[in-house]
Amino acid sequence: MPHCRREYDQALTGDITISKLGKCQFKIVFDTISKVTLYQVYNRKNNKLNRCRNVVEVTDDQWAEIFNKNQPFYPTTVLVLDNILEKDPVFVIKKVYHNEGKMIWNVSTKEIKQRKELPIGPINNVRIAVDSVYSNEFY
Repeated sequence: MPHCRREYDQALTGDITISKLGKCQFKIVFDTISKVTLYQVYNRKNNKLNRCRNVVEVTDDQWAEIFNKNQPFYPTTVLVLDNILEKDPVFVIKKVYHNEGKMIWNVSTKEIKQRKELPIGPINNVRIAVDSVYSNEFY
């Protein structure tokens, strides 16, 4: 059986501020952030990996390092707002970096077929679901 890397979906919460950078381009600044939970997803090709699925929590610094190591990696991401908007916004993370101790994401909605706009301004207590990243770092 070929070697398979583990695949992790990711979830985090925090207080954010969103600003518009240009058409379909936005910046998300995390004013507060939880640890990022990475949880191993089901692997259709390797049942051995499914018998012992990992769940790990990492800091935002560690997560940014993982994200930047996996370039080009532009994950589809859902901003879960619990009925603030009719539909939860969806975007692609393009760049992750830190400035003055805060994690910042440059994101795009250009690649998303629907839901092109993000709410502008501060939003407290959001949940964010990030598409899979591949890694063998956590076991």
